[in-house]
Amino acid sequence: MAATTVAVFVPALLLGQQRPAPRPAARPAPRPAAQPVRPLLAHREHTWEWSVGVGGTYLDGQIVGATGASRVAPGGVVRVGYNLNTMWNISVGTGLAYSSPAMIVQPFAAFTWTPDINKVTSPFVTAGLGGSYVSWKSTHMTAQFGAHLGVGIRHMLSENMALRVEVREQYENFKEFPNAVFNGIGTVGLSWFTGGRQAVASVGLTPRMTTLASLGATQHLSASPMDSHGKPLVGRVTTWTSSNNSVATVASTGLVTARSNGSANITAASEGMTGTVTVTVAQTA
Repeated sequence: MAATTVAVFVPALLLGQQRPAPRPAARPAPRPAAQPVRPLLAHREHTWEWSVGVGGTYLDGQIVGATGASRVAPGGVVRVGYNLNTMWNISVGTGLAYSSPAMIVQPFAAFTWTPDINKVTSPFVTAGLGGSYVSWKSTHMTAQFGAHLGVGIRHMLSENMALRVEVREQYENFKEFPNAVFNGIGTVGLSWFTGGRQAVASVGLTPRMTTLASLGATQHLSASPMDSHGKPLVGRVTTWTSSNNSVATVASTGLVTARSNGSANITAASEGMTGTVTVTVAQTA
């Protein structure tokens, strides 16, 4: 009976020795905090906008009949404008279209309104004055009065360059024609923005890390908004926040005050960009 008992329990004992101890569940590694996306040139107000486009003019039948030109005249447009603020732009330019044997020159001045030129995509409405000068063979005609109304859209391709699509209808009076002349114009082109205010690309903080040794202790932090080249930008608004106000609070001036032991992240934000400092409160008894 003793041998039988050993034969039964020894395998069980051996199996118990070979069974590996259970491992604790692995904790997932903490993910790094998401970094803000750098805005695509946040300030296009007070900038110069240089535009060039290609397209065509849909000529009024009276011009087609007088000159023998075809109805659609390929051409282009150049313009220079100034963005007075985020909504209004004033510009001057000229269009040029050619449909053998006629050449049409179309100078203009215009106001353009957009909801917010600092958006990546900004639709706009444009209105202004201007007329056409039509020349073919030895004959010339100049509009006595002209005005236009149009719509379009800009889409930023980079910090300073945008795709510009525009269509407009031009109304004109010529003494040679009894009725008003309507020419439709459509162009696709590029705009370049120069000048204006630099966008904030990063926020530098000093000191980068600090420890407060007693409750009620304070530390002043300094924030420096910088452009894409690391150059400080003056006159920019900075806001401060704490990730844990029970450990440390921060005032609008960047003054940090210790409240209880622990750690808190103090963040300075300016125009969508942020910088963060870790503050540790470690009061000993």
